Amino acid sequence: MDREKWLAIKVGASTSTPATSQVIRSGFSALGAGAVNHVRGASTVIGFQVGGVWLGTLQTAGITYDAISVPNVASNVKEGEPRIPQEGAYVAIPDVAENVTVTLVDRKMIPLAGTFKLRPVPEEITESDYVGGRQRFNPKSTIYDSDDEYPGKDFDFVGVRKVGGVTVAHLVVYYAQYKPKSGALAVVESVKLRVAYDIPAGAGITKIRHPSKPISRVSILDIESACDSGGPGSAASTPRAAPLPCAMREDVSAAGIGGAPNPPVTLKCEGQRAEYLIITIDSLLEAVGPLYKAKSKAPHTAIVTTTTTIQNEFPAKTLQDAIKDFLVWASLHWDQEVPLRYVVLAADTNKIPARPIDPPPIFQDIKYLSDHNYADLGGSWAPELAVARIPTNDKDIMHKVCVNLASYLDRRRRGPDGWKDRVLLVAPQGPGFDFEACSERIKTDIGSRFQTVTLYGATAQSVIDKMNEGALIVNYLGHGDPSSWGTTPERLLQSSDVCRLQNHAYPPMVFCICCENAEIEQHQPPAMVKAFLLHDNSVAVVGASTFSITTLNELFDGYLFQAINEGQITAGDIFVFAKSQLVKNHPDLNTYQTVMMYMLFGDPSAEVI
Repeated sequence: MDREKWLAIKVGASTSTPATSQVIRSGFSALGAGAVNHVRGASTVIGFQVGGVWLGTLQTAGITYDAISVPNVASNVKEGEPRIPQEGAYVAIPDVAENVTVTLVDRKMIPLAGTFKLRPVPEEITESDYVGGRQRFNPKSTIYDSDDEYPGKDFDFVGVRKVGGVTVAHLVVYYAQYKPKSGALAVVESVKLRVAYDIPAGAGITKIRHPSKPISRVSILDIESACDSGGPGSAASTPRAAPLPCAMREDVSAAGIGGAPNPPVTLKCEGQRAEYLIITIDSLLEAVGPLYKAKSKAPHTAIVTTTTTIQNEFPAKTLQDAIKDFLVWASLHWDQEVPLRYVVLAADTNKIPARPIDPPPIFQDIKYLSDHNYADLGGSWAPELAVARIPTNDKDIMHKVCVNLASYLDRRRRGPDGWKDRVLLVAPQGPGFDFEACSERIKTDIGSRFQTVTLYGATAQSVIDKMNEGALIVNYLGHGDPSSWGTTPERLLQSSDVCRLQNHAYPPMVFCICCENAEIEQHQPPAMVKAFLLHDNSVAVVGASTFSITTLNELFDGYLFQAINEGQITAGDIFVFAKSQLVKNHPDLNTYQTVMMYMLFGDPSAEVI
């Protein structure tokens, strides 16, 4: 993509000013708690404002397309349709709300000077199609040959769902209107929407102490109204009964000191406090001891358990179902003041199963594996837990990995200062894709906070050299297969190259945003995520377990860095935030596939920022 230019929409908006959303008037907060005597209507008004847009051009197959984007805002991902900016929103409403509707209150549009040929969302093609030079941009004639406004609506009301234990109205707001035939383009400066609903007579309005998972606090508008204020008679002002003591074995504190950590006698313990949970198999219990010991110290509280214990207490048809039932129960019944946040699956998939998922229709392949089922407790697609895996059944390797993960914070404190604010951006170069341009946008977004080093079209040795100099985060966005970054003949780095890294003193978090790097059932050569984690070359790794969708990869990568910019500091919270943004902004089946295929490996609580 050619160099982009910034156009302020709001007067005085500086470069890269992000769009904002806010609650203008809350009908939920005015309801209070308790039952209503008659049917009562209420509504919440929310507002969205755009600071400015980036405009650029993209040339492909002799055609020049215009591109538009809004900082920290998503875009349409429907193949062949104009790629315009859009943003999802969750608005908190009472659990008992009925007849939920969304209507437009007001909007202000700014027509842009000139005419535009907006690029269509590219067609998703396979790696072999890409190598063969297949064209990806195929505008839908029914849209591009018309001068009807696209999308021709200000928003979509997706429906009502539960997110982090909170009932929400899910919306998608469109920030531009485009007339393809004449090339006219107008951008939203501001828009106001009303979310209205009825409270049936006799229904009790209940509020929660706090959202069940911290990520909800940053993703739901009017979350404060869904939570207890602590006033007289509220749940927060009522003294809580002390939790029943959980029977623990006496030698649990000896974890990692000459013996295996011992799990609690019972998992079904009301009020159990554990922010960090390790699930492993009996033969690896001693091997995970160092990680358990490290996560049992402040600020964490940890529990380790085995699949045997889980199956005994939560009998189910399959082990996968038993683990899911246990996680749902623990999320509801363990201590809610310090809720369960991080889960480590310490074994390979043949011992702690991942869920087999049907591939996207374009990729006629076998099912792929996903751990997302363990994180999505409520079935909303959005993760409520940060679930990571250490994919090995070898005792010695597991112990070594756990020792390395446990020592990350100490290594970070002792290491030289330079690497702690360095981000390495790696991408291939070539026609038809804009990985370099996407990486440049990330560089712009994080440039004021981090030192960025870019390697576009680099060699394996140059990547190794830069990683050996140290980096907080290494981001690869491009093509891939299970054991490499890039595809034939453009392989940038292979899993055999990873073994040559000498960055053990400052292991980074690695984002592998490409196809198949997390196909962990491949053993020789090992998948990229295994090479990074099992050889102590990273503290956490993100990767996809099958063929991925390039358009959504680019968005997901942007969300990972948006999470960092918005204050997420642990590997797990960054991962959960990015997946949550995908689900919120793009509620369709392709998003479902992307959310399912991306997996996290290593320590989800590692403070990488």
